Amino acid sequence: AIVLAAGAHLADPKLLRPFAPRGGAVVLETTALVFYAFTGFDVIANAAEESVNPRRDMPVAIGLCIGACVVTYVSLSTLITAVTPWDQVDTEAPVAQIFQDGRGSGWEGPVI
Repeated sequence: AIVLAAGAHLADPKLLRPFAPRGGAVVLETTALVFYAFTGFDVIANAAEESVNPRRDMPVAIGLCIGACVVTYVSLSTLITAVTPWDQVDTEAPVAQIFQDGRGSGWEGPVI
């Protein structure tokens, strides 16, 4: 949330065009890789033993958790692409790159 709030004013909507410059196949390949970022939700399932009504609570908890991850991932990816041209994104440290080169107020880079 701090990165999104600190970087929102740096976004340039013109950088979001074209939307998928390398095509839809690359988007699908990347989606397969990002899927692994959603692992770990089995911890929620293990908490079912302590739930009062697991049949109702577990699907809601897993859905909310996955939804929060999707919103965060899409928001941060959009911010990175709206601040830095897609062909210049540093794949090693894309979030830190947002606040380099004198962008931002100056405090964000060292904090992140």
